[in-house]
Amino acid sequence: MKSLMFIIMILIISTSCYAQESQESYTLLLLDFEDKSGIENPLLAQFNNTLSFVLSRQTGPVQVRLIPTSDRNALLARAANMQPDGTLIERGLLAAELVDADALVIGSYTKQGEQWSLQAEVYHRREGRKARQPIQIQGDSFYKLLDDFPAHLLVHNLSVHQNRRNKLAAPILGIFDMFYFYQ
Repeated sequence: MKSLMFIIMILIISTSCYAQESQESYTLLLLDFEDKSGIENPLLAQFNNTLSFVLSRQTGPVQVRLIPTSDRNALLARAANMQPDGTLIERGLLAAELVDADALVIGSYTKQGEQWSLQAEVYHRREGRKARQPIQIQGDSFYKLLDDFPAHLLVHNLSVHQNRRNKLAAPILGIFDMFYFYQ
């Protein structure tokens, strides 16, 4: 009986230690990415919603919280009233400040020939409002951009430790593999 109690106690302690592993959390204000492809397609019209969906369903050692689109739009309108002559980035940073978001993310995507590319910049409010190195992703499929963006954002721009990258990327990679037929 004592050995059974000892095993149960070890299980309880190991479970509680595992549960207390810290999970990093980031709140992002994600502005709509600009479509520079020149292609009219209903799937492309849903890019921003899909990107938000992918980021909000992020699992692993990092939790991403996105400011909802309706709140974002209201915050940007409020920032425009407060800074009528401000640029989109200035208004976005003000909106991010109003909701205490960790970062503002802006970007665009385009297609040249058979190559899709995505460019994004992350503005960190708590680091003097300067953008780190821009994110540049290229691929032969629009959906590859959606697959790769979360890992690039979190690992390279939000300082998620490199040793957590495999835990982070595994649930994301391949989400859109079934859609690669459409380019």
